[in-house]
Amino acid sequence: MTEFRSQKLLFGLSLGTAKKIKSQVEAEVLRKHPEMQTVCRYRKEGIYQYLKEQENVLVIMEENLQGGSGYNIEELQQLTDLGNSRIIFLLDHTHMGDDYVKALYCCGILDALYMDEITSKEVLNLVFHARGHEAARKYYGIQILRDAEKADGIVDEGKLGAYLEFIEDETDRGDRGDRYRFVSTRLSAEENRILADSISAKVAHDLKGNEVFGFYRGRSREDRRFFKRRKKDGGAEGMPERQEALTEEPRLYLPRATACSIPENDEDEMIRAMERFWTAGGTDDTNPDEGNGSSLIAMFAGYLDTIDT
Repeated sequence: MTEFRSQKLLFGLSLGTAKKIKSQVEAEVLRKHPEMQTVCRYRKEGIYQYLKEQENVLVIMEENLQGGSGYNIEELQQLTDLGNSRIIFLLDHTHMGDDYVKALYCCGILDALYMDEITSKEVLNLVFHARGHEAARKYYGIQILRDAEKADGIVDEGKLGAYLEFIEDETDRGDRGDRYRFVSTRLSAEENRILADSISAKVAHDLKGNEVFGFYRGRSREDRRFFKRRKKDGGAEGMPERQEALTEEPRLYLPRATACSIPENDEDEMIRAMERFWTAGGTDDTNPDEGNGSSLIAMFAGYLDTIDT
């Protein structure tokens, strides 16, 4: 639940929409936050001027106000550029997935409702529970690469290649198990399986006895999947003899059925194996950002800034 920080509530609604939701929304907000100040504006100019002069404003506004043209992107950008308000925007459902909602998202307007879904309950839910970026993209009908990766099992080979280099770095072989543990906590099950299969025989020997690595690596050769290693010094680095690259493309697409092919009881065993591995390492803490993991994060921070959302 997002902390409620607004001190003022501004309604910018047409008469029909105001009649439908304003009184119920205002009553509930004031019941929970009696110190709130509520005002109404019915024209774009009035809304902009109020937000320009005030701070910490929660705005519930409609795309098409009474007797005027709808908000265009430039006008919405002007409002968000003021940087002192959170906007709950009511818009036509025909915008779903189009450039208009993409612009809303880029402007930072994540809390919107389509007009045919508006009720006082839905508006209040957004008032007290602001959307995150992923939830907003889903509601707006926007799909970016990261969403596709999560939904359809697309694996980012560049990310896996960087993690592989991190694990196989020969600078200090003594901490390789810690590096592998750190990486394994940041990958999905499918990404862990592909990474384990792509580790060279030499490094696999160093990870012998690691239950997490053993779980992901311990499958028949026919079931294994590899990714092509990243180029070094302008040339393509060869795969170990036991490995075969599946594709020359920078991303490997795995059908959803493949990405979810491990039986549920095996997934449970994997979780138990990881817990035993962490315990054997002297800690029950599964947070890689604490303890020994802090040095690993420092080493890898620059890269993680680009791959984590």
